[in-house]
Amino acid sequence: MTNAAAQKQDTEEKHYLERELLELVRSSRQVFSFLDEGCLDGLWYWDIENPEQEWLSPKFKALFGYEVDEIPHTAEWWQKNIHPDDLQLALDNFEQSCADPDHPYDQVVRYKHKNGSTVWVRCRGLVIRNEAGEPIRLLGAHNDVSALMEAQSNARVNEDQLRLIFDNIPSRVWFKDETNRILKLNKTAADSMNMSVEEAEGQNTYDLFPDLAKKYHLDDLEVINSGEPKHGIIEAYTPRDASAGWVQTDKTPYTDPVTGERFVLVTSTDITDLKLAQEKLVEQAKELKRSNEELEQFAYVASHDLQEPLRMVASYCELISRRYADNLDETGLEFLNFAVDGARRMQNLLDDLLNYSRVGRMEMKQKPVQLSEVVENVREILNEAQGEQKADFELSSFPVVLGDPKQLGRVFQNLVHNAIKFRSDRPLKIKIDTLDQGDRVIVRVTDNGIGIDPAYKERVFELFKRLSRDDGITGTGIGLAISRRLVERHGGELWLDETHQDGARFCFSLQRA
Repeated sequence: MTNAAAQKQDTEEKHYLERELLELVRSSRQVFSFLDEGCLDGLWYWDIENPEQEWLSPKFKALFGYEVDEIPHTAEWWQKNIHPDDLQLALDNFEQSCADPDHPYDQVVRYKHKNGSTVWVRCRGLVIRNEAGEPIRLLGAHNDVSALMEAQSNARVNEDQLRLIFDNIPSRVWFKDETNRILKLNKTAADSMNMSVEEAEGQNTYDLFPDLAKKYHLDDLEVINSGEPKHGIIEAYTPRDASAGWVQTDKTPYTDPVTGERFVLVTSTDITDLKLAQEKLVEQAKELKRSNEELEQFAYVASHDLQEPLRMVASYCELISRRYADNLDETGLEFLNFAVDGARRMQNLLDDLLNYSRVGRMEMKQKPVQLSEVVENVREILNEAQGEQKADFELSSFPVVLGDPKQLGRVFQNLVHNAIKFRSDRPLKIKIDTLDQGDRVIVRVTDNGIGIDPAYKERVFELFKRLSRDDGITGTGIGLAISRRLVERHGGELWLDETHQDGARFCFSLQRA
């Protein structure tokens, strides 16, 4: 067969619409440009005058998994295989494109693949008109956009998931631009303004919070212009149509790497309850301070004013003992001695109560204090008072601390006196040393006396609490309470070291100078 004969046979075998299309491609630059720009996954050519006739290209058929001879060249096939929800869209666009040359025939639709899956197609068409402008043909091109639609679907799922997380964050989150406009916010933030997310997005803060917007905006601009975040901003917050409150806010700058636009991410946590609780604590602290001052004043006045009548009772009891002792029998003298002893003990209690009440009223003169000088002074005073029963002191080197030297001397004197008072039958040994804890110093006063049961580690610091009243040891049990209060005034703590076994060990902390 000659080439001419082959070409003639080939031409005769082609569908008349295919031949016509080839002539259009050869003769029409518009048609050629349409095909060229389409990046096609299939062509179709529809005879509008004979609407049952439509030529479908091999690539069109392959897109849906069919061989060339499996799909006829008819419009009926695609109308049956397009997704039912998209058929009307395609037909409506067809009608409008035929009626209006400026209306594009362009839509994304779904087709059923031979294997049952869905193929997403961007379907575009060009209406061919005769010399009278009447539509006679529709040239169409398909592009497979399944991968794009899947990606968009995944993106929507991811966006929905992120939105779910975003809206359930307990903190309020805003994303704003340089003009103070809210671009995006979460549901928590919208709820705080008594608005929906849709109502709030796009709004300017100046419209929502006229009284507070300027401060918000200045803070935002400071963060945006400096490029440095701001954390822990405590500010009042009055949402629209809602009660006022307090929030703690963090602001973080963000610059779009492509456009260079600048934004600020604002996250706020409602701390209204915490703020109210803090204010309540402050008020309670003030009330407690006032109450303590009143109690101190009462204790001072009571102990001071009771001194005189108590001295009178004691004096007259002693006077009776001297003048009328010969007139009293043994029982009478015993009763009188009980009265004198009780008056003296009461006198000591009042003296100690007066001393305790003065602790809170004493002026603090804090300065660098060389502890070695304070300890040595206390050692000399107490050992001199002990006479032949002097204690054996073991002293370490001492750092310089911050405190009131007189009050610290009182602490050491009370602790050492406590060791002397509760000595055992063994020669008394008292060790005073320190432990370094950075900017703090732990002072330890250790003795080898009778010791203290750890069960009483707190009771020993209570007012007028003595562990035994039948031990023959005098005292009111207020010395340790005064010492703890003095240490606390220095910002430290005083405690009994319950781990120490042989004797007693008291520890207290001070600020290093």
